[in-house]
Amino acid sequence: MEIQITTKNCRLDNRTRSYIQRKMGRITRILPQISEFRIELDEEQTRSQADHFILKATLNTGTDVLYAEERAENLLTAADRAVEVLNQQIDHAKGKMEVKARNRESIRLSQPETFSSPKEPLIRRRKQEAKPMTVEEAVNQMHLSGEEYLLFLGPDTKRVNLLRRFADGKFELVEPVPE
Repeated sequence: MEIQITTKNCRLDNRTRSYIQRKMGRITRILPQISEFRIELDEEQTRSQADHFILKATLNTGTDVLYAEERAENLLTAADRAVEVLNQQIDHAKGKMEVKARNRESIRLSQPETFSSPKEPLIRRRKQEAKPMTVEEAVNQMHLSGEEYLLFLGPDTKRVNLLRRFADGKFELVEPVPE
């Protein structure tokens, strides 16, 4: 994998180029799935001599893009700092990949599942008396009981209604429609 180095407003001697390629080449050994590696070098006239040179490094692995931008008094120091930042990002990305890999389950099962008749019934039955009440009375009843739903008879229609409470505290009234 070739490291693309471009310069802007500065001259790059062979010694500095080989140093940057050697430092960044270590990253390609740590993270071999890099598809693109670009480095941009720039020199700006700033008041602070410590921010005179800028090194921008961009790695593309196909799934992630890692980026580091460092300013320093010379390109060698900027390269060292950028390598540290990229190494931290690589460690973080590898940690995320390991967590995802651990959370995945194998598609192979240790024993094939058999779908025989269940020992326990699949449906739990609960008998509940449906008393005639208004919607306001049903809401008050739900506040007192703490239940998530309440079945009651509508006072006008004498049909079973369902009042349901959502997690955000809002209610939904489900009324049957006659055929």
